[in-house]
Amino acid sequence: MTNEALFDPGFTKSLIPLSLDTKYFYDELNMIKNFNIKKSEFRIALPKLAQLTERHIGFYVGCMLWGAYLKTLGSEKIIGNPFLGKEYEEEPALSEINFIFDFVKKLDKDSKYYIGKPYTFDPQKLEILELYKEFIKKNESFVNTDTVDKIVLVGKLETMSKEEILEIKKKIQDVIHTGKLEELLEFCDKI
Repeated sequence: MTNEALFDPGFTKSLIPLSLDTKYFYDELNMIKNFNIKKSEFRIALPKLAQLTERHIGFYVGCMLWGAYLKTLGSEKIIGNPFLGKEYEEEPALSEINFIFDFVKKLDKDSKYYIGKPYTFDPQKLEILELYKEFIKKNESFVNTDTVDKIVLVGKLETMSKEEILEIKKKIQDVIHTGKLEELLEFCDKI
């Protein structure tokens, strides 16, 4: 066993912030003058926007599960932590998570406006966002996390067995190869 553990197993290479992903769509939508065309474009884009949102929540599930895996490694040094040594500022650390909460509300509002139907987001996924927010806060965005024993777990992760975690690690490795972060949503009930 090495004495080092990767902070990011490879999740971030498959992701850009949702705020950037959605900005382009809304910029384009706002340039359309004809309301019927806007409605049509929104109707087409809604499933894609929902999938992007789920992908990001899958990323957050993966981060928490990876943290649980790292915690099983004892006191190994963490390598590749881009936050280490920086000053913890809660608002910037939580800005993307807060954006997703606001975005889900915006999707509902826009869905009612453009297609006359509400958009309901899975409440369990919103709970995952809350847990991830707690995970970031308790770990102060990992600015002081140089070893795995300093990771603070949240929710059911605190009581998850090592066997379960090792089983989940295999799925994480599969997802890293495929880039399909939304597949990690199957573990929502484990968190």
